[in-house]
Amino acid sequence: MLNKALIVAAAVSILASGFASTAEAASGSQRDHRSKVVERDHRGPETRDHRTKVEVRDHRSQRRNEVVKVNRAKQSCNTGKQTLRANGYRSVKATDCQGTSYGYRAMKGHGIFQATMNAYSGKMDVRFVGIAR
Repeated sequence: MLNKALIVAAAVSILASGFASTAEAASGSQRDHRSKVVERDHRGPETRDHRTKVEVRDHRSQRRNEVVKVNRAKQSCNTGKQTLRANGYRSVKATDCQGTSYGYRAMKGHGIFQATMNAYSGKMDVRFVGIAR
């Protein structure tokens, strides 16, 4: 029994010295993280260089004949009259208040002007017609 205890004690001491030597070797081979100089490039692969050509994708579809319906409320014919009066035209008369565009005649200074307004977007197109006598 004594022999077994001596053998176990010897094995434990051998194993302990083995672990201690590997721990010392590991601590000796450990590097100081402050001693290593790391050069980093601030431009990663995701950063674009201003000298490279960047291709921008078009968000529109390739089918150019697509019709996209946009529901807008139709504006009244009176809105065009008020817009012309606000821009300095006088004697504004509505000539056509049907369909998708409205027509107007107005005077500004000594000139007579003809205007059309898109009934949905409100865009005005004003043209000079002539001089009033």
